[in-house]
Amino acid sequence: MSPTAGLNSPLLPDSPVKRASVSGAVFNVSTSIIGAGIMSIPATIKVLGVIPAFVLIVGIGWLAEISVEFLMRFTHSGESRTYAGVMRESYGKAGSLLVQICVMITNFGCLIIYLIIIGDVLSGNQPEGSQHFGVLQEWFGAHWWNTRPVALLFIVIFIMLPLVLFRRVVHPIGFELSKTSDMTTAVRISVILCAAIYFSIGVFGYLLFGESILSDILVNFDRSSDTTSGAFLNDMVRLSYALHLVLVFPLLNFSLRANIDELIFPKKPLLARDNKRFLSLTLILLVLSYIAAIEIPDIWYFFQFMGSTSAVCLAFIFPGAIVLRDVHRISTANDRITGAHNKTSIVIDASKYIEDLKRKVEKLNQDIEASAQTSSHDQNPLPMVSVETLEKGYLINVYSDKSCPGLLVSILEAFEELSLNVLQARVSCTDSFQLEAIGGENEDDGEIVDAQVVRQAVVQAIKRWSKSMN
Repeated sequence: MSPTAGLNSPLLPDSPVKRASVSGAVFNVSTSIIGAGIMSIPATIKVLGVIPAFVLIVGIGWLAEISVEFLMRFTHSGESRTYAGVMRESYGKAGSLLVQICVMITNFGCLIIYLIIIGDVLSGNQPEGSQHFGVLQEWFGAHWWNTRPVALLFIVIFIMLPLVLFRRVVHPIGFELSKTSDMTTAVRISVILCAAIYFSIGVFGYLLFGESILSDILVNFDRSSDTTSGAFLNDMVRLSYALHLVLVFPLLNFSLRANIDELIFPKKPLLARDNKRFLSLTLILLVLSYIAAIEIPDIWYFFQFMGSTSAVCLAFIFPGAIVLRDVHRISTANDRITGAHNKTSIVIDASKYIEDLKRKVEKLNQDIEASAQTSSHDQNPLPMVSVETLEKGYLINVYSDKSCPGLLVSILEAFEELSLNVLQARVSCTDSFQLEAIGGENEDDGEIVDAQVVRQAVVQAIKRWSKSMN
């Protein structure tokens, strides 16, 4: 049940094709399951705990395997070969429409999540007041052209737009096995494999970063490494995953664009034959995705929303509803009990998630209002800080597009508190504030200071300066 599956994506082949192997199906299904959600698994483990998270991953995997088996069985028994078609056989046009809407919501949410993660990799993020740099800031320093809005705009215009303008996207579906039992076996193996990968990534990510883990674990990879090879490996991990998302983005956009066109213009000619409509839908989707990724730069909110609405409907509620309707009279008593349990328990959980999301949104709005009241005359973000470990000492960079009078004194006071000696410094305070300093530890003091501690001390000094200016 990959989100790239659109309304007309076949669950079964229309004509005899070369049958795939079980191992090939396992690979296809596994790559469809593992998506951007894996970046938030360590943060989920931080919230739930290791044991509850393990139980939840196993439970979701078990339910997913049952849902796929339901869909495959009813697809073989009926005439329709699409997800929406199976729902149409059970619930008419309304059922097909619900599947189409959920596919669109899920795909659009994934497009926004992809852009947010790409922005995190390139330009970093500022979650909960802390500053995390992206690859561009680490390589070239903080400049206007590598800020999040500008970097993402460049990616959208010069990389995403050419990719999504292709009229045809080939995305083979892994339903090419000769027997339903083979597909069930492939799905079972894939679920076990992916559950192990998810849990491993979650546990080791949480052990690596602890309570400082963020909703997108790639943001945490900006920590300075003691070796050049370590820093290079960190950057390659982030950039390789960002490249993967860039290549997957057109697939989701293709499916979303086709579903929206079929919903809004059901009687129009094929989208590929109407250049004006094709280009208009493409540009609108890109613009909306870009705006959402800039205004809400946190994947956690989108995962909560989709996980409690459209995704859970596609994965669990709709298959359970198909089994309960049983238009082909093939459901067993155990199937109906499982389907009813899926619907009731998941609907209850979804309601709880929605209520929790509402409370978090209300709290977020209150925090935004309070922040606006305390800093009504200063709408600019705090200066950006980076600390790099040198052979002897640290390289500290602080940048702001404002002159920031008095900030230098606060930073020097923080250096004194840490017993850091300023060995070399370059400061510019005319139109913007830029400090580049090399600090060495006081050998007489005997204490070893970590680069992360130095950065946190500078960030705290900036916050104190900001409050004093307000």
